Amino acid sequence: MNMKNLINRMLMPLALFILLSYAAFAKPISLEEAKEIAMQHNLQINKYSIELQDPSAYKLIASSHDVFSKATKNPTFYIYNFPQKGWVIVAGDDIARPILAYSKEGSYSLENLNDNAKYWLEIYDSAISEAIKQGVSQSEKIANEWLMARNPKKRISLLDEVVPALIKTKWGQYSPYNNLCPYDEKANNRTVTGCVATTMAQIMKYWSFPVSGRGEKTYTDNKYGELYADFANTTYDWDNMTNEYNQNSTDEQKTAVATLMYHCGIALSMRYGVAGSSSINGHIASSLKSYFMYDTDTIITRSNYDDNTWADILKENLDNSQPIAYGGRNRNFGSHSFICDGYDTDGRFHFNLGWNGNSNGYYYIDSISTLKFNLSQEAVINIKPIKELNSQVSLLNPLELKQEIVYQNSTVKIDANIVNNKVESFSGSISLRLFDAEDNFLMNIAEQKIDNLEVNNPTEVTFETNPLFNTSVGNYYVKLYYKHDISHNWLLSSGNNKLEINVQKALSSESQLSLYSSPILEAYKIDKEKVSNIKATASFINTSEEDFTGVISASIYDEKGTIIKELASYNVTEAIAPSDHIENIEFSNTILDLDCGIYFIGFRSKYEGGEFALINTNNFISFVKFEIVPPELITDLQLKKWIKFNIHKLPEVVVNEDGGIYNTTENLEALAKIENLNCTNSELISIDELIRHMLNLKILECNNNSLIELDLSKNIELTTLQCNNNQINNLDLSKNIELITLQCNNNQINNLNVSKNIELIQLICFKNQLTNLDLSKNINLTSLSCYENQLTNLDLSKNIELTYLTCFDNQLINLDLSKNTELERLYCTNNSLVNLDLSKNIELYSLYCDENQLTNLDLTKNIRLSELVCKDNILNSLNISPLLDLVVLNCCNQAEGFILYLTNKQKNIFNEYHYCDAILKEKDGSICEIEWLDIYPNPTAGKFFIDSKFFAGEIKILNLAGKILYRETLSAEKTEIDISNLPAGVYFVITKGKIGKVVKN
Repeated sequence: MNMKNLINRMLMPLALFILLSYAAFAKPISLEEAKEIAMQHNLQINKYSIELQDPSAYKLIASSHDVFSKATKNPTFYIYNFPQKGWVIVAGDDIARPILAYSKEGSYSLENLNDNAKYWLEIYDSAISEAIKQGVSQSEKIANEWLMARNPKKRISLLDEVVPALIKTKWGQYSPYNNLCPYDEKANNRTVTGCVATTMAQIMKYWSFPVSGRGEKTYTDNKYGELYADFANTTYDWDNMTNEYNQNSTDEQKTAVATLMYHCGIALSMRYGVAGSSSINGHIASSLKSYFMYDTDTIITRSNYDDNTWADILKENLDNSQPIAYGGRNRNFGSHSFICDGYDTDGRFHFNLGWNGNSNGYYYIDSISTLKFNLSQEAVINIKPIKELNSQVSLLNPLELKQEIVYQNSTVKIDANIVNNKVESFSGSISLRLFDAEDNFLMNIAEQKIDNLEVNNPTEVTFETNPLFNTSVGNYYVKLYYKHDISHNWLLSSGNNKLEINVQKALSSESQLSLYSSPILEAYKIDKEKVSNIKATASFINTSEEDFTGVISASIYDEKGTIIKELASYNVTEAIAPSDHIENIEFSNTILDLDCGIYFIGFRSKYEGGEFALINTNNFISFVKFEIVPPELITDLQLKKWIKFNIHKLPEVVVNEDGGIYNTTENLEALAKIENLNCTNSELISIDELIRHMLNLKILECNNNSLIELDLSKNIELTTLQCNNNQINNLDLSKNIELITLQCNNNQINNLNVSKNIELIQLICFKNQLTNLDLSKNINLTSLSCYENQLTNLDLSKNIELTYLTCFDNQLINLDLSKNTELERLYCTNNSLVNLDLSKNIELYSLYCDENQLTNLDLTKNIRLSELVCKDNILNSLNISPLLDLVVLNCCNQAEGFILYLTNKQKNIFNEYHYCDAILKEKDGSICEIEWLDIYPNPTAGKFFIDSKFFAGEIKILNLAGKILYRETLSAEKTEIDISNLPAGVYFVITKGKIGKVVKN
């Protein structure tokens, strides 16, 4: 059985399962309708946000025709990226479910298409193609799904996540994950982790268990010898394993994940390799139980369950917050291992594919469950640690309040009995945090340093808190948090960790006055560079039995209750009678002498001849909190918006609610550490305010924005710059002498000076307005793409390392490549070249020199050539007989009487589509014969026949430009072809080694 028939047999159950017929007739989905479906889906999952209702913001990434051969006339699916983030795969025919897969995160890219993602696309493409071919009708259920997809508001309930993706890591198989895997000396590269190890490691990180493993293991790899791991004496550094890794990841973080990955591989007896490492998905169960103390040995096989039972088992695990190690094997597509970690209300399951987060999303499990691949699927279920995962610092007993009554503005004593649960000592800080009755965080009220808290040694800690400023009468909660010295994150301690306290009215002071209402500040968060003063307004009532004359003072306090300075005072010269009040007294002063931080404003009074006393609260908040914040680094509103939604790309940077960044030492230091920034597809006008502080930036990707300028003067460490598809007209790279890769295509640059960038290896500057390009200093350049400019000259004599050159659609008359002996690919289409000497370019394997004025093309030295397109020149002859590896050819439209010299073998490979009306001669000069198809009637109004003696299986219909318009597989009984839907014209009809022409009236 041939491969095609095998695949068709495999896909038939899937096609019949998800596309089972009832009565409705299926029809193709247009590009416009697919976009509308994509937009409606995104609006539905984002609660109909107004900013997502612009159809032009939905970008078509690809259709099935861009990924696979055009087995169907119309695409079987479309892939769209959503505005901001997310993607969707929409069926190209309503014979299938409308939304095949989607994600609310990331973006889809064919450039990053991994094997697992491509497999899903193959499933959908093949299944829908086969269903169309078999004439399967649309089911009633699917018809209803299309109705809901076109108007989701008609749904009973909107699509939502039942269990959102449990796995937060986006790990892969290469560096840094494979940093400890065996090194292959021959390949000069390190072996990869293997998808099964990546699946297992991500599940273990989800549980962050165990602290250390159990036992050790040694085994012998056929290629890399004895491999060993000591699980028992290794401490897994969960805190240093980050969800994502990039240029900013520390060595500690990289080692932490590499250790875990390698130990998973050893536990699995991984067969390591550079191109791929393999194990069996089911080994995850025994490895977790034997070496890592997990409570699982349950492996279930897909073929033993019906569809509903299988889905129910998966959902039960996910409902219990237990990710599933999901795998399968197929002799055509190889082994796969994923993590099933969530599902939505429509029954799609979320898969983490283990490729750095690429293509993670919700997929219909029905779309794979009846394939031969799926029938051999298995799942490791019920994965969980043997014992509950404990935090390092835990409470043995509940927090204990050491006083009966808590008053406003008073300090509080609280005892905590803590213990260290892990195997290593703890050094860091512990703190008490105050929350309101609705569990909203208010402030830190106490903090202590802990040095070397020993393991399993109960320790009593007594806190005396800061004054409970900014509180009114009512209930509050206190919780214990801890932070390791090497971490920036405060973690909630485990145990009975929620102390309720009832704050009562502050005890009356000696003051005659009380607050009449809550004090009001003009601003509660102040940037000293914008505002130099603070103003408080308060009203007071005389709650004594005597008239009050004297002074009312507003003072600024720190968090510990110490007066920092007097804000202002107000002299009461006209007596306030008992029960009388004064309103809206203003207190104002400069704050320029205060550092950034949290402060409180409180009020005191003194009668004539007396001492100051705190004004009574009268149940109001009497100490009002305000914060002095540093100036902001970012003023551009669009850039702030981007930062707000991309905080994860700025590690350790403290970002405000609106996306702003304060100008603090900590933020500047954090920004200076960042080595990689990607802000592609973000509608940004400027990023200069952000990148000027990234002093160690090495990689900048800012493609597909609206940047007009790009100031890189501070980014002297930059090695990679991608600023494609913007509106930049000037790009100063004089300070970026470390630059290795420059991609600035599709801008408005008319001058590009790269003379200082002598380390440059790749330069992509096509679709600009360049009239000159001096590359004399760029001696390391290996790849140059400068097409669609206005170049009349291109001197490459100094670029002897060049292997890739695309310079088509310029105005070149001459192109001297005699020094570029390493050149492998050349694309110089649509210039004005009259001569092209390639005798020195013996490494060349791809040549596109069509649409020039060449009269001669000698390729006798270019025996490695596999692709040759030289159509639309004025060649008299062309000898391709030495080109034994040639598989792509188009030499149509040459001088009259054009002769093509070729071998007999080449004659069987190429046909009139490749050389049109050329005179064919073999190496000895004899004329080649071509077997022509017998087509009738010809011309035709639409239908024609091919004599069955010419039958060769698949028939292709091509236009004169060589584009395939139609395919069909014929049988001896069926030789009629219908091209009624094609416009009038001349078409090629091609089978294996045979060709014909048909005229459509």
